[in-house]
Amino acid sequence: SITGTTKDKTGTGAAIDTAEFGVVPGPGEPYSEKHVYNDNGEDIENKVVKVNDILTYEIETGNKSLGVSEITDTVLTDLIPDGVELVAGSVEVISNPTTVIATEVKPDITLNIPSLNKGESVTLRFKAKVVSTTALIENKVTTTGTTIKTPDGEIQTVTSHDEVENYLG
Repeated sequence: SITGTTKDKTGTGAAIDTAEFGVVPGPGEPYSEKHVYNDNGEDIENKVVKVNDILTYEIETGNKSLGVSEITDTVLTDLIPDGVELVAGSVEVISNPTTVIATEVKPDITLNIPSLNKGESVTLRFKAKVVSTTALIENKVTTTGTTIKTPDGEIQTVTSHDEVENYLG
């Protein structure tokens, strides 16, 4: 509503006008961050581990875009490396969006995340036991999803990667 005085200042008038607009989402910006901890909760990336040690991996993935955005059909895949085996029942998902589906496909773990809006994230945590004398244990994660790239609605696939390493001693 707009109110004011007429041009010749002889009276007042009121006018009502409306406008419609929409917010065009920008591209989402995926990220993946991976850490590895020992039983005491200490970060042991690039540290020496031994056969029978239990490693706790934690992976956070999300949409770090500052503007209105969404990443859909996100798939996080963690490739369980040679030299370790997944500890049964240790997969845990901590989710900001409410619907996340975790699948253990030995030896790997896959998360299907339907949607990640601006600032939302999902954390995957699991344990793995060191079982062999492989000199280098390299654990990699890949996250892919779909986002709108332009106001015209152009769709693009977005990907992020991260990895952590440990050495057998």
